Amino acid sequence: PMEYIVVPTLAIMRWFYHLVPNYGVAIIVLTLITKVLLFPLTVKSMTSMKAMQALQPQINALRSKHKSDPQRLQRETMELYRAHKVNPLGGCLPMVVQVPIFYALYDALSVSVDLQNAPFICFGRIFGIDFWICDLARHDPTYVLPILMGVSMFVQQKMTPVMGDPRQAKMMLFMPVIFTFMFFNLPSGLVLYWTLSNVLQIAQQKYMERMGKTAKVPAGRATKKA
Repeated sequence: PMEYIVVPTLAIMRWFYHLVPNYGVAIIVLTLITKVLLFPLTVKSMTSMKAMQALQPQINALRSKHKSDPQRLQRETMELYRAHKVNPLGGCLPMVVQVPIFYALYDALSVSVDLQNAPFICFGRIFGIDFWICDLARHDPTYVLPILMGVSMFVQQKMTPVMGDPRQAKMMLFMPVIFTFMFFNLPSGLVLYWTLSNVLQIAQQKYMERMGKTAKVPAGRATKKA
């Protein structure tokens, strides 16, 4: 079934390659287009997470009240979400939609002849090691790109509204470390896509936060005048 996603993804990348003869740049353009198309979902995701963050005191109160009755706690928590029209899974929408694209790119890098030995930014070989990305289908030999991915993921998580148990939120800060080690041996083209996607997500979150603050200023002035 993934053929219906992999083949169009590879065709789009080949079309970009004809415009800019570099598959690394083609992956960057693909990432930009993907984030622009998913921006409405990102807005819904951030709105849902903000709403859940606002409900956090009430959820904590329910946990303290029904800590010995997990079933009732779950039932009343879902009723609270329903009353405030909050979808607890809304924050995962952009990630879920990107999974097929991520897999399609991984499959394309694995089986496509075009992407084998395709360079991105290659300075040549020094002491038998490629500098920097001379093959998008292989892992980054310098491990610079996976580390940048981990840093971008850490920054993104620090910007994300805290939801759920604060102890779980602290545990989630270890996820960038785990993902960094997971991405060490993945194709550098895939790591490039994920890193740029994180950076664009950070930029989108900053933009939405700025727009939210701008929208609050006129209301504050109007209240002061009244």
